[in-house]
Amino acid sequence: MDLEAYATREKQKRRNFELELARQGKPRIWDQLIQQCKQNGYYVLGSGFSQSTKESIRVGVHGFTDVEDQKGYMHRHDYFEMIYVYRGGFVNVFPDHTVRMKQGDIMLLNPNILHAPYVERDDDIVFNIFISNPMIREKIIPLQKDNSLLISFFMEYLYFDSQDKKYLNFTDNSPDSILLTEKMIEEYIEQRPFYQNMTDAYLVLLFSQLSRDYYKNHSIDVLPKNHHTLSYDIINYIGQNCRSITLDSLAKHFQYTPNYLSRLIRQSTGKTFSQIVSQQKLQRAAGFITSTDMPIVDIGQIVGFYDVSHFIRSFKKEYHLTPAEYRKTFSSLQ
Repeated sequence: MDLEAYATREKQKRRNFELELARQGKPRIWDQLIQQCKQNGYYVLGSGFSQSTKESIRVGVHGFTDVEDQKGYMHRHDYFEMIYVYRGGFVNVFPDHTVRMKQGDIMLLNPNILHAPYVERDDDIVFNIFISNPMIREKIIPLQKDNSLLISFFMEYLYFDSQDKKYLNFTDNSPDSILLTEKMIEEYIEQRPFYQNMTDAYLVLLFSQLSRDYYKNHSIDVLPKNHHTLSYDIINYIGQNCRSITLDSLAKHFQYTPNYLSRLIRQSTGKTFSQIVSQQKLQRAAGFITSTDMPIVDIGQIVGFYDVSHFIRSFKKEYHLTPAEYRKTFSSLQ
């Protein structure tokens, strides 16, 4: 597939759509985002992931019609994002610094990290690859448990208090990494039978190849396993059994005493056992809220919150939005 031709067509479709909005006297999508930014200090992009599509990965072409419009407006989202510079360059502005990317560079960003990305030329071609949180939790992390570079990055966001690792920037990538990236993009665009399986598989391979390139380019050996690996095993087990798990049952499963396991969890994550259980319930609730039209009270009960008022308070404390507000902002069903 000719990715350049595809990107050109997608940009033209966007221009035509915005021209049609103007013809009808309706505001451009970008104008609506700017208004949201002026109200909140940033705008929010939802992934559009839905349980009905079974997609773990989505691909889009970056950029709005007017390049100058893009500068200075911060946004965040509810998914992991991978940026691939296919041609030209790309600029990503963070609150405290700016990263300039060149052709062939790949950046992996945590959700909710404020940034203001833009292209400098209209003929720059940049692909945005959206990766769902369940994809990371359920498929990537289990297969990357011996990869300390990635396991630390993902765990820092998903489970730990630290938010120091906002992104990973992969430069001077090998032809293998470029090939895997473009094959994954092509699979998503063409959407032939079983394309979801193919894109998932390419992403797993890509993460390993990018890590291999990273270690080589930085002249370092593969990092040894760290506490994140054990922490993941524990947290993953909590997540699978969060509706009914107790500290005693968890300790019995991992053959620790409850007191020792409680200290281990606190030392590794900065959170208590109860906080981890609540976080796991809320993450699963957030997934149901955005990908189904199930009533909020039913979602709370499914994940283990039997008092709807407590569920709403806990959810707002974690996500700074009520479940209803979160659905309105991020729902893939709108």
